[in-house]
Amino acid sequence: MSLILDHANGVRDDNRTGNLRIVCPNCAATLETHCSRNPSGAHVRALEPRACLRCGSEFSPRYADHRYCSAYCGTRWDRAGVKRPGARKVERPPHRRLLEEIEEHGYLGVGRRHGVSDNAVRKWIREYEREAAVARGGDPELARIPTRTWPNRRRAA
Repeated sequence: MSLILDHANGVRDDNRTGNLRIVCPNCAATLETHCSRNPSGAHVRALEPRACLRCGSEFSPRYADHRYCSAYCGTRWDRAGVKRPGARKVERPPHRRLLEEIEEHGYLGVGRRHGVSDNAVRKWIREYEREAAVARGGDPELARIPTRTWPNRRRAA
């Protein structure tokens, strides 16, 4: 019959002779430290409280790499004012040329030409208008975009 070497306190690298015991497999299955079960958690080092990287509130981490106080803080990313032109999939035309293309082909036609949706073209215009409003010293939230979407469907009188 094979015997099992068990650690009495449940810490697998604590090899002091007073901590080791030799038991049969049946008896080992009934011990509270069987298969790394350690309900007391006495060997777990308590981590010091730290500040959340997002909101700054103090919290007690559950593990060493714990950086946020909650799932809410951990899944949020503050994107305000961060532009990432390198992440764009399509090169945007200059503002003036974009307005000319919209006047000639409409939002859908410009979107097809550039491989994006008509709403993406509207967002391009909105971004250009906001940049112009900031340059003029105005409120970027009040920027207006052209609304003409059907330039080639004029009624013949």
